[in-house]
Amino acid sequence: RKPHKTSHTLGYYRPDIEPAKSVNVAVALDTSGSISEKNLSDFLGEISEIVSQYRVIDLTVIQHDAEVHKVDEYSNPNEEEFESLGIEGRGGTDHIPVFEEIEERNETYDALVALTDGYTQVPEDAPGYPVIWVLNNYNVDKERFHFGEIVRTHMGE
Repeated sequence: RKPHKTSHTLGYYRPDIEPAKSVNVAVALDTSGSISEKNLSDFLGEISEIVSQYRVIDLTVIQHDAEVHKVDEYSNPNEEEFESLGIEGRGGTDHIPVFEEIEERNETYDALVALTDGYTQVPEDAPGYPVIWVLNNYNVDKERFHFGEIVRTHMGE
Protein backbone atom coordinates (compact mmCIF):
# COMPACT_ATOMS: atom_id res chain seq x y z
CA ARG A 1 0.00 0.00 0.00
CA LYS A 2 1.12 3.55 -0.50
CA PRO A 3 2.00 5.40 2.73
CA HIS A 4 -0.49 7.69 4.40
CA LYS A 5 0.22 11.37 3.64
CA THR A 6 1.30 11.99 7.27
CA SER A 7 3.86 9.16 7.30
CA HIS A 8 6.76 11.39 6.27
CA THR A 9 5.93 14.03 8.89
CA LEU A 10 5.42 11.48 11.66
CA GLY A 11 8.66 9.68 10.87
CA TYR A 12 7.11 6.23 10.59
CA TYR A 13 5.14 4.24 8.03
CA ARG A 14 1.38 4.41 8.27
CA PRO A 15 -0.70 2.65 5.62
CA ASP A 16 -3.11 4.85 3.71
CA ILE A 17 -6.34 3.27 4.94
CA GLU A 18 -9.50 5.24 5.54
CA PRO A 19 -10.16 5.44 9.31
CA ALA A 20 -13.77 4.31 8.84
CA LYS A 21 -12.71 1.24 6.87
CA SER A 22 -12.26 -2.00 8.77
CA VAL A 23 -8.65 -3.16 8.99
CA ASN A 24 -7.23 -6.49 10.01
CA VAL A 25 -3.76 -6.18 11.56
CA ALA A 26 -1.45 -8.77 13.08
CA VAL A 27 1.17 -7.76 15.63
CA ALA A 28 4.18 -9.96 16.34
CA LEU A 29 5.15 -9.12 19.91
CA ASP A 30 8.75 -10.17 20.63
CA THR A 31 8.76 -11.50 24.21
CA SER A 32 12.29 -12.91 24.11
CA GLY A 33 14.77 -12.61 26.95
CA SER A 34 16.57 -9.69 25.30
CA ILE A 35 13.43 -7.55 25.59
CA SER A 36 13.38 -5.63 28.87
CA GLU A 37 10.26 -4.87 30.89
CA LYS A 38 10.57 -1.25 29.70
CA ASN A 39 10.71 -2.47 26.08
CA LEU A 40 7.60 -4.60 26.64
CA SER A 41 5.79 -1.63 28.13
CA ASP A 42 6.78 0.47 25.11
CA PHE A 43 5.67 -2.29 22.74
CA LEU A 44 2.26 -2.44 24.44
CA GLY A 45 2.05 1.34 24.02
CA GLU A 46 2.72 0.89 20.31
CA ILE A 47 -0.14 -1.62 20.10
CA SER A 48 -2.43 0.89 21.82
CA GLU A 49 -1.35 3.52 19.30
CA ILE A 50 -2.21 1.20 16.40
CA VAL A 51 -5.67 0.61 17.90
CA SER A 52 -6.22 4.36 18.36
CA GLN A 53 -5.68 5.02 14.65
CA TYR A 54 -8.78 3.17 13.43
CA ARG A 55 -12.46 3.20 14.32
CA VAL A 56 -12.91 -0.40 13.19
CA ILE A 57 -10.01 -2.80 13.69
CA ASP A 58 -9.53 -6.52 14.08
CA LEU A 59 -6.23 -7.15 15.82
CA THR A 60 -4.30 -10.36 16.31
CA VAL A 61 -1.44 -10.21 18.82
CA ILE A 62 1.07 -13.03 18.46
CA GLN A 63 3.41 -13.34 21.45
CA HIS A 64 6.59 -15.18 20.59
CA ASP A 65 10.22 -15.71 21.33
CA ALA A 66 11.74 -18.61 19.38
CA GLU A 67 8.22 -20.09 19.15
CA VAL A 68 4.68 -18.79 19.28
CA HIS A 69 3.40 -18.87 22.86
CA LYS A 70 0.10 -17.06 22.76
CA VAL A 71 -2.29 -15.65 20.14
CA ASP A 72 -4.97 -13.17 21.21
CA GLU A 73 -7.64 -11.87 18.86
CA TYR A 74 -9.48 -8.61 19.41
CA SER A 75 -12.37 -7.00 17.59
CA ASN A 76 -12.47 -3.23 18.10
CA PRO A 77 -10.39 -3.29 21.30
CA ASN A 78 -9.92 -0.21 23.41
CA GLU A 79 -6.43 1.08 24.12
CA GLU A 80 -6.56 0.14 27.81
CA GLU A 81 -6.76 -3.57 27.00
CA PHE A 82 -3.03 -3.60 26.31
CA GLU A 83 -1.83 -2.09 29.58
CA SER A 84 -1.25 -5.60 30.93
CA LEU A 85 -1.29 -8.53 28.56
CA GLY A 86 0.12 -11.48 30.51
CA ILE A 87 3.44 -11.86 28.71
CA GLU A 88 4.66 -15.36 27.83
CA GLY A 89 8.04 -16.42 26.47
CA ARG A 90 11.42 -14.94 27.48
CA GLY A 91 13.66 -17.35 25.51
CA GLY A 92 15.58 -16.82 22.24
CA THR A 93 14.12 -15.01 19.21
CA ASP A 94 12.90 -16.27 15.85
CA HIS A 95 10.22 -14.67 13.65
CA ILE A 96 9.87 -17.64 11.30
CA PRO A 97 7.29 -19.33 13.60
CA VAL A 98 5.20 -16.13 13.47
CA PHE A 99 4.96 -16.31 9.68
CA GLU A 100 4.18 -20.04 9.90
CA GLU A 101 1.40 -19.31 12.43
CA ILE A 102 -0.10 -16.69 10.12
CA GLU A 103 0.04 -19.10 7.17
CA GLU A 104 -1.64 -21.85 9.21
CA ARG A 105 -4.39 -19.45 10.28
CA ASN A 106 -5.12 -18.73 6.60
CA GLU A 107 -6.15 -15.20 7.60
CA THR A 108 -5.90 -12.16 5.34
CA TYR A 109 -4.10 -9.29 7.07
CA ASP A 110 -3.76 -5.72 5.88
CA ALA A 111 -0.35 -5.65 7.60
CA LEU A 112 1.91 -7.38 10.08
CA VAL A 113 3.64 -5.10 12.58
CA ALA A 114 6.63 -6.81 14.21
CA LEU A 115 7.72 -5.16 17.48
CA THR A 116 11.25 -6.41 18.17
CA ASP A 117 14.85 -5.57 19.01
CA GLY A 118 15.80 -7.11 15.66
CA TYR A 119 18.04 -9.90 16.97
CA THR A 120 16.03 -12.57 15.21
CA GLN A 121 15.72 -14.93 12.28
CA VAL A 122 13.40 -13.97 9.43
CA PRO A 123 12.12 -15.88 6.39
CA GLU A 124 13.92 -15.42 3.08
CA ASP A 125 10.74 -14.80 1.09
CA ALA A 126 8.26 -11.98 1.59
CA PRO A 127 4.69 -12.92 2.53
CA GLY A 128 1.68 -11.69 0.56
CA TYR A 129 0.99 -8.80 2.96
CA PRO A 130 2.92 -5.71 4.08
CA VAL A 131 5.34 -6.15 6.98
CA ILE A 132 6.50 -3.30 9.19
CA TRP A 133 9.53 -4.06 11.38
CA VAL A 134 9.50 -1.72 14.39
CA LEU A 135 13.00 -1.96 15.88
CA ASN A 136 13.80 -0.50 19.27
CA ASN A 137 17.50 -0.05 18.51
CA TYR A 138 19.88 1.18 15.86
CA ASN A 139 22.43 -1.64 16.19
CA VAL A 140 20.83 -4.18 13.84
CA ASP A 141 21.70 -3.93 10.15
CA LYS A 142 18.76 -3.56 7.78
CA GLU A 143 20.27 -6.32 5.63
CA ARG A 144 19.01 -8.82 8.22
CA PHE A 145 15.46 -8.09 6.96
CA HIS A 146 14.82 -9.32 3.42
CA PHE A 147 11.47 -7.60 3.02
CA GLY A 148 9.17 -5.05 4.60
CA GLU A 149 9.56 -1.54 5.91
CA ILE A 150 11.90 -0.81 8.81
CA VAL A 151 11.01 1.78 11.43
CA ARG A 152 13.57 2.52 14.12
CA THR A 153 12.38 3.99 17.39
CA HIS A 154 13.97 5.30 20.55
CA MET A 155 12.02 2.93 22.76
CA GLY A 156 13.89 1.65 25.76
CA GLU A 157 16.51 4.39 25.77
